Amino acid sequence: MYEIEAKVAINKRDFCRLQKELKKTAKFKGKSVKKDIYYDDTKKAYTRLRDLNGNSIFSFKVKEINHGVESNIEIEWGIKDRKKWMTLLKTFGIKPTIRKFKKTEAYQSDGFMIELNYVSKLGYYLEIERIVKSKNQISKAKRELIDMFKKLGYSHKDFEKKYYIDLLQNINS
Repeated sequence: MYEIEAKVAINKRDFCRLQKELKKTAKFKGKSVKKDIYYDDTKKAYTRLRDLNGNSIFSFKVKEINHGVESNIEIEWGIKDRKKWMTLLKTFGIKPTIRKFKKTEAYQSDGFMIELNYVSKLGYYLEIERIVKSKNQISKAKRELIDMFKKLGYSHKDFEKKYYIDLLQNINS
């Protein structure tokens, strides 16, 4: 599976404008709070433990970002006992490096998940993503992603070219 996504930093006024617009044009999927712990970032791949509405999810991502558009290989699985999993990671010397707190309102439109996010310490973001099954679908998904941003008033040049974890590391450095 490949996750094709991009994000744009927005202000509170744009956040409110997009809320109104998406309520009319997209299907509301719900609100969530995501509490993430990232481990030993290698700049090419990372592991993340996410608390999402009381459920724990462990992710492994091989990262690639090109002109602000991410195309990541992502593998995720549920963790039943978060404390035991954290103990296992610690035993293998895998250390937490960054923590991220994100409040999300999710919408779905034209096969895309559209998120209005507030990321603690960073601010507001519009994030759009699509999951594709094969590598040969990536180029088309990227073009359609750019078009989806255009519909909402943003161009490719507005894309944030760094991952959230890189932005958070800059704050914590």
